[in-house]
Amino acid sequence: MSFLIDILKSVLVGIVHGIASWLPLSASGHLNLMNQILFPAGYPEGFADLFLPVLNLCSLIAAVLLFGNRILPFGKQGNRSRRVRPWRLPAILIAAALPSVLLQILLGGIVSRWCSSAAVTAGCLIVFGLFLLAADGAEETKYNSLNAVPFVPALLAGCAAGLGMIPGVSRIGAVMTAGMLLGFSRSTAAEFAVCLMIPVRLVTSILMLAGAHSALDFKTFLMLWAAAAASLLISFAVIRTFVQYCQDHDVRIFAVCRVLIGIAAIAMIILRVLPSGFGV
Repeated sequence: MSFLIDILKSVLVGIVHGIASWLPLSASGHLNLMNQILFPAGYPEGFADLFLPVLNLCSLIAAVLLFGNRILPFGKQGNRSRRVRPWRLPAILIAAALPSVLLQILLGGIVSRWCSSAAVTAGCLIVFGLFLLAADGAEETKYNSLNAVPFVPALLAGCAAGLGMIPGVSRIGAVMTAGMLLGFSRSTAAEFAVCLMIPVRLVTSILMLAGAHSALDFKTFLMLWAAAAASLLISFAVIRTFVQYCQDHDVRIFAVCRVLIGIAAIAMIILRVLPSGFGV
């Protein structure tokens, strides 16, 4: 019975990952809180090192299948400018991804060690939720498509993605916040954030896997791939729905959700349902 329960918990982890990874909600923040609720004694041996990079790589399959045709230089081009300069958008995305990747290499271990507490996660959910809310209200559209985004604003939005390695911040949310402040339309900011996550999560997940030295038993193997399959399937629906949603709606609902989840996490810390990490 405990085996089945652990598999179901893993599927729930995968579902939350598939949802939060592609919305401005913070996958690492939500998984950090879920870990302390579903697995209070910690993830099973081997699962902890592998689940996030494996889930990231599996969910990336959805993003590549949905957006790869638009951003790869050898894909079908949607307009004349893309046919004339097929490498422009891929080059911009790679350049914009570099700051986040470098920050992960240089500071990833420090952030993981010192910023994984429930208190930090809750605080970041609230603070960066308010930033997202402010950016959505201050939107001044200059760039209405991915092909119209200049190099410098794209690079600055990419730098903001580096903050996303802190649980509770959200790379998608940070890129959208920076993008809207820099003049991206809401839908362009959403598309850019999703496309940017392809190189960012690909490289950072490979680096995380390279640093993992875990052996899986049969149970943990099933848990890992049950979570990965759930994340992949959910990612297809979430990515497509989110980008379409941003074409006609604001993203304030996500900002409000972040704040409410952060407040709920603080309440659980005060009630000692969650450990704060700071001796609360």
